[in-house]
This record gives sequence, C-alpha cells and structure tokens, in this order.
Amino acid sequence: MRWIARRKSALIRASSAAAAAASVRMTARASSSTPSWLRARGFISKPDCGRFGPRPAIAAAPPPSRADAGAPGLRAYCAPVNTPLETTSDARTRALAAWCAVVLPSARHLRPASDDASFRRYFRVDSEVGPRVLLDAPPELEPLAPWLEHSGRLASAGVRVPRVDAVDEQQGYVLMEDFGELVYLPVLATGDNDQLYDAALRTLLRMQLHAEARDLPEYDHQRLQAEIDLFPHWLLERHLGMPLSPARRALWVRVCSRLIGNALAQPQVYVHRDYHSRNLTPPAGPDGEPGVLDFQDALRGPITYDLASLLRDCYVAWPEAYVRRLALDYRGRLVAAGAVPTPSEAVWLEWFDLMGVQRHLKAAGIFCRLYHRDGKARYLADIPRVLAYLERVCATCPELADFAGFIGEEVLPAWRTSAAPQPV
Repeated sequence: MRWIARRKSALIRASSAAAAAASVRMTARASSSTPSWLRARGFISKPDCGRFGPRPAIAAAPPPSRADAGAPGLRAYCAPVNTPLETTSDARTRALAAWCAVVLPSARHLRPASDDASFRRYFRVDSEVGPRVLLDAPPELEPLAPWLEHSGRLASAGVRVPRVDAVDEQQGYVLMEDFGELVYLPVLATGDNDQLYDAALRTLLRMQLHAEARDLPEYDHQRLQAEIDLFPHWLLERHLGMPLSPARRALWVRVCSRLIGNALAQPQVYVHRDYHSRNLTPPAGPDGEPGVLDFQDALRGPITYDLASLLRDCYVAWPEAYVRRLALDYRGRLVAAGAVPTPSEAVWLEWFDLMGVQRHLKAAGIFCRLYHRDGKARYLADIPRVLAYLERVCATCPELADFAGFIGEEVLPAWRTSAAPQPV
C-alpha cells in the first residue's frame, strides 16, 4: 500500500474542524463545463449532458429519466440554489455536507453530479475557488483505499486523474478536482470522435506502459469465470427465465474455455476495467489528455481488455471497419513503443474480438443484476446493443458460431418479448 502512504502527506484528514479548516489551502482554477476547443465547434454543455445525460443518436437508446438516475431518493439530495448545505435530506448526505463545510468553507449549492453502478455517489459544489466534486463512498460497502491507491498509481504514470484536495477515509469522503460535467458519450455525437479516441488511446498506452501493475490482483481463471457466469445467472435465468439446458450448458462450457484461454494468453498489464465513454472526460485542448474516472477496480490483466471496453463500448456502437481500424492503430502504437510483445494483426484482432465477448457477457449480466438486485433500471436499455455485439462477433469465430446462433435465435427474441421493467 505504498501508493497510499506516499500520498497521505498531501491529503487533508478532517479529524477536527479546527485542524481541517486551518490546513486546507486551495487555489482558484478556471473552470468551464465545456472545453474551449469544443465550444469553438459549437458544442455547448447543458446541465443534463453529464455522465448520465442524453445519449447521442449513435447510442440508439432513450435518455434516462431523473427519477431513476441514481439511488432511491436521489432528487432529495439536491439543495436548491441559495439553500444551505446543512438542509439536505438524509443523514449521510448531511454528514457529508458538514464535512465539506469544514474543509471547503465557501462551499455552496450541493447537488448530485452522478452515481455509478455501485454504492458510490458523486456530488458537485460551488465555491470561491471554483467547483469541486465530492465522492461519498460508504466504508462498509465501498472502501476508499483502492480508489486512493489507484489514484496515486495513475497520477505517477502521468495519467490525468482528479486531484485530491481533502479526504476522510474513515467516513468515506473525498473532495476532489472537478473535470466538468461532460464525459465522452454526448460529445462523440458531434463528429469529433477521431480526436477523442486518439486522446483516449494515448492515455491507454501511457497507462499500460507506465502504471505499476506487478503487485495488483490478477485477472485469473477464477475471476474471469465468475464474471462470465453473470450472464446465465442474471440475464438468462433471472431476467428471461431461460435456464440452460444440458446441451446449452455444454455449449456454455466450450464458450467459457475459449474466452478464458484467450484472456490468459495475452500479455498482462494494468487494466482499468471500465475504460469507456462514461468514464472519460474530454481533453482541455485538442492535444490534451482526457480525464480518467472510476479506476478503483483496476487489476493486472489482458492487454486488449481496456481497448475492447473503449471501442466496443456498451453505450455506443460504431461501424465495424472503424472499430477495427482503431484497434489496429493501437497495436501500431504498442509496436512503436516496443515495450510489450505484440502479435500479428490477425492474432491481435482475435484477442480483441474475444476479449470484447467476455466483457459483454459480463456487462449484460451486471446490467440485469443492477435492475433486479439494486433497482437501477436504466442499464436495461443498453442490453440489446450488447447482445447484438455478441451475436455479430461470435458469428465471425468458428468456435463460437453455435453460441452466436443461440444469441440470435433464442436470447434476442426472448429479450424482445420480455415484459418492460417495472419499478423495483
């Protein structure tokens, strides 16, 4: 845990109001929801264009409603303009607001920034030194140690992650730099996707080559299998009522063996695990680096995992020729760097394709689990895109052709006729 120890001297621990108020010193920074290079292209950030804002046409899915945009009662956490932070509704949010008032005395207008597919919540506050983001991670559910550790690893590798201004690990609070309301997803619809993906691939290369991964937990056989098994458990059995028959179970075993073997055969590097359009913020300038979010679950794993997460994104689909061009472009960057053994183009694309299948099986299962277990229905709208990925990519692999048929002939029709999600 040396990464945490190295950073603790730079972090403010709010053990008492007097100590914290005296120790916090932050400088003002220019802030805008929209980088200037995007404003010059006519893209203007709107309050609902953030992490869970409207999706572009290419995403082919309806925007989520505010009613289901987070944990139950999320609207109640939003303090109206000119309302003191202390008036927010639930006990944990009031405690967060009180802590924020100590470490950032000029803070005002606490409001939800986003939540994610976990128990973490994010809030935004205004202040005399500019906007800041608050992370609320209940210690018993989402310990802060992994987030702090990977923040240090990535920052040391030159990856742009939010600067930490204050932290209380015991309570699970972080006050950090605000990268703005925009993420990649809504901006991709403006036609600047080449520039955005170029920046994302530059950062991915830096992360894989320079972020320390040797002492991280490994993406081993057991972990890969557990992730893939989310698909039959949560999507097939729980959501569609389609338990695997003995014949389908035998097919499933063959699919798992092929996918896990593919993952373990690749060079193992630092893997973010959620490197996609909702966890990247646009660069500040045309040649800048994207902001990287939600890195706390990183592992040591297959070199094509994050590439598949980015280019075969669950939230946006591109023409296959474009995806393969970018996948080969990234291989070329690795070859030029000369630091990682890189196979032929054909083998690289096979690695990439099969890694995407593993990730999409996992994602489809998680999206159904989020609905049935956690009451988060909005992710169900992305499952048809994920299933279409699975059918199309598996059909190109002779060993997975039968599974492609299963998805296309049984799973997709069952999904289309399944009942619309009801409030949980």
